[in-house]
Amino acid sequence: IVNETLRTVTAPNAALKPETSKNFTGRLAYYFEPVGLLAVTATQRNVKNIFITDTLTAQDFGYSGNDELQAYDFITTRNGRDTTRVRSFELEYNQSLGFLGSLFKRLTVRGSYTRAYAAIRTPGITPRLASGGLYYTLNRLQVYANYNWADDWLRNLQTNVFRRHRSN
Repeated sequence: IVNETLRTVTAPNAALKPETSKNFTGRLAYYFEPVGLLAVTATQRNVKNIFITDTLTAQDFGYSGNDELQAYDFITTRNGRDTTRVRSFELEYNQSLGFLGSLFKRLTVRGSYTRAYAAIRTPGITPRLASGGLYYTLNRLQVYANYNWADDWLRNLQTNVFRRHRSN
């Protein structure tokens, strides 16, 4: 696919092998009254043939045509060489605030923090995530307020392009 505006060519990789993984997860959760939760979750994925999307120059990609595409970037996906270990850790809290009195009995607060990392630099893994929110319910009325934040993450190995952190 050629994008004239961005001056990129997205090219498939016919030699791409399927990505497979062995996954391990452990979770400790403590439930408390009145309707609360504190949990810790740890995960590990051992990924074989992990997909890595790269942006390459025409020459690095192997394009030898003699036209304007020589000046374009080529975006393609390849497999990682070895098994890649991806780990994450999450801390989660959820609590009904009814213990503060009748005014708060229908209000719930929640929050979580996640830290993820891989054994090698791996595009697409967000190293830190945080979220929080409030939830209120009264009969059929339900109101949510949420906040999410994601750290910068590597988009591409070749050019060290990062997606800037964002929140919403």
